[in-house]
Amino acid sequence: MNTLMLVCAIFAALASGVLLGYGCCKGLFAALGLHARSIAPERASAKAQVATSL
Repeated sequence: MNTLMLVCAIFAALASGVLLGYGCCKGLFAALGLHARSIAPERASAKAQVATSL
């Protein structure tokens, strides 16, 4: 019985670590996408200015 509890505790710790890592990655990629969308108009206008100057 003790071995079963230990195995279950190990799997629970592993699963919680994987879910925590997944949540961190998902949150950081969402923040990166938000940042990319906020600077996209500035970059587009800078590219347009470079294209017209050539």
